[in-house]
Amino acid sequence: MKMMPHMLKSSIRYIHLLMHKKYKRLIFLAACFFISATGFQASAQKVFDFNANCQQAYKEITSLKLDAGISLINQERQQNPDNLIPDLLESYVDFFTLFFNEDPAQFEARLPNFSERISRLEDGPENSPFYLYSRAIVYMQKASVEIKFSKTWSAGWDFRKAFGLIKDNRKKFPAFAPNNMVYAPMLVVAGTIPDGYKWLASLFGIKGNIQDGMKLMVNFVNSQDSMAKLFFNEASFYYCYILFYIQNDQEKVFTYINQRNLDLQNNHLLAYMAANLAINAKKTDYAESIINGRNQSAQYLQTPVWDFEMGYIKLHQLKPAEAATNFQHFLDHFKGKFYVKDCYEKLSWCYYLMGNTTAANNTRQLVLKNGNTMTDADKQADKDAKSGVWPNMILLKA
Repeated sequence: MKMMPHMLKSSIRYIHLLMHKKYKRLIFLAACFFISATGFQASAQKVFDFNANCQQAYKEITSLKLDAGISLINQERQQNPDNLIPDLLESYVDFFTLFFNEDPAQFEARLPNFSERISRLEDGPENSPFYLYSRAIVYMQKASVEIKFSKTWSAGWDFRKAFGLIKDNRKKFPAFAPNNMVYAPMLVVAGTIPDGYKWLASLFGIKGNIQDGMKLMVNFVNSQDSMAKLFFNEASFYYCYILFYIQNDQEKVFTYINQRNLDLQNNHLLAYMAANLAINAKKTDYAESIINGRNQSAQYLQTPVWDFEMGYIKLHQLKPAEAATNFQHFLDHFKGKFYVKDCYEKLSWCYYLMGNTTAANNTRQLVLKNGNTMTDADKQADKDAKSGVWPNMILLKA
């Protein structure tokens, strides 16, 4: 029994020795892991590489050939898994899908993607001009989509973030041409805020100037910079809308479209822009030629907005039966709320012009039950429906 303390001490020392050896072994293994992990992190450093593959994906996506763009994105991810440009390009895909089709189910599914991409883009190298720029684009796209789904407060904050990021990027990388493609229209839009709401713009830290914005936009679309040339089609989309609605120079828009040889056949984004502006400028036949002349391949984004535009064309041509078919097809397939009241009103006009007063009155009631009043056209349609007064037939035809 007296031997027990000695045996116990020996046992304890032996256990300590084993633990010490295991401890050293653990330290060694941990060190090896740390070194290998550090080496792995170094080799897995994120980059912004807008290479030829990404450039082609961007061109496909901004032509609304979304599936072709996604295929190239997937290919790029396999070849260059550390490249973050595919995240930026995917944001364009979600943006165009939601902006044109306004499907609430798609909105719920895709909206979180914007925030997730912003987080991933933050892992990129800060010495790249795409570090701030890419997040500014995603925030701007997110804000535009949120407006479509009546989330105006969130849209305001996201627009503010985009505005701040692009301002900072212009200071940090003044020679990076794409900055101005984004900053210029932001300046113009901010410059159109009515005086009574400038306090709100001030709250968001936004100060605009129409003249400065237009000057930057003109310089960009005329630039020979390689990046400006890459983003030319997207810039032309912004420029034409600003020129049409802010500068109110409609003829200059169509002169620009023709002189710059914008591809209205194979680029559906530009085709939509040109047709939409032509309809609003009452260039009905020109708008019809654009819509009918565009590439009809199923590879392009399928959207009912083409029926809405064609409905307006046929109505302007006083072909109410054909217009009614187009408007009804739009209403049957469109799941959003923008221009829905306007569409129902124009559909009611079609029936009114055809002498079908019952269908006209029934359709007018649908104006009050559907859509929203976010746009001026929808507000006017809602007001007309509430008045209960039909326009003079002769004046309406005129």
